Amino acid sequence: MRVEPHGLGGQFVACLLALGLTGCTGAPGPASSPSPSLSPSPSPSPVLPAPRSSGAAATTHDHVVATRRFSAWLLHAVPMPPGAREWHRSPTAHYRRGSVGIGPSDPRFTRTTWWTVSLSSDALVSWLRHHAPRALRPEPGSGASVESMGVWERDQDFVAPSTRAHTSGWVNFAFMPRGDGLVVRADTFVAARFARTVLVPSDATSVRIRRTERSTRPHPRPHRALRTVRDPRAVAALVEMVNALPGAMTTAFVASCPSSVTQQRYSMTFASPHGQYVASLPTTNCWPRLALERDGERAGPPLDPGPFTRAADGYLGPGRSEPVHG
Repeated sequence: MRVEPHGLGGQFVACLLALGLTGCTGAPGPASSPSPSLSPSPSPSPVLPAPRSSGAAATTHDHVVATRRFSAWLLHAVPMPPGAREWHRSPTAHYRRGSVGIGPSDPRFTRTTWWTVSLSSDALVSWLRHHAPRALRPEPGSGASVESMGVWERDQDFVAPSTRAHTSGWVNFAFMPRGDGLVVRADTFVAARFARTVLVPSDATSVRIRRTERSTRPHPRPHRALRTVRDPRAVAALVEMVNALPGAMTTAFVASCPSSVTQQRYSMTFASPHGQYVASLPTTNCWPRLALERDGERAGPPLDPGPFTRAADGYLGPGRSEPVHG
């Protein structure tokens, strides 16, 4: 499985810096002969689902519904070439199981379909890249031949930006020769986010930023960095940064992460007439979640850390090691 950096914005790079201060495979198909659908291709790309227009604040349920609609759109967002046929089940044994997984994502939102096309591999890659809607960006690292479960195939990935409702959405096209053409398997990868329910008050007067680093070697001595920010503009910028963080995935992402020789913890404590708000990140390893507390009690759902550590390091200076995300 490929895993991509968390947070809003592009893939294979860290999330945006807010301040300038510095699993996923379908179930095997049944043994019966597959049958193509009655709908030929190409067809116009489906319309990207519109965001919630109600004035009421979106709920986590709204995010789940929106993510489900988005995944359904994503599966057919790139039209297939003339003469292509869509299949309800895989026309080849190899593609009864998915050969690619992209994360972070939630298997509950993965959608799968199959196609047969009368094109060469190069021609299909060119077609997909030239007919993808503007909402999808082709992943530069895809399109080459890869070995999967003893079979050589090619794949092409497209990604859509993350939103307040869901993580970045991916659609993967894996294809291999079959007769005079290709058989194609398409899979989507995305996850819904928790809806934000609590924000740090805009009238916060100070922010205490803390970073603790501890080696995983025997008998470590923790290294702490601490700074209190009182400049009104800087405080307002930090409040805005934390309040702009989206909710974390509604399902914890499970991945194999490398070990790190240093453990890092971060926190920002906001002093406000409405109480003390603490945004804390217990670790920077393996897709962590940010917690928000008010006066010592959990406040709202877990959050995506996004640029949190980079904003903190902008005040504290670089740590002794770079964070490891997976």
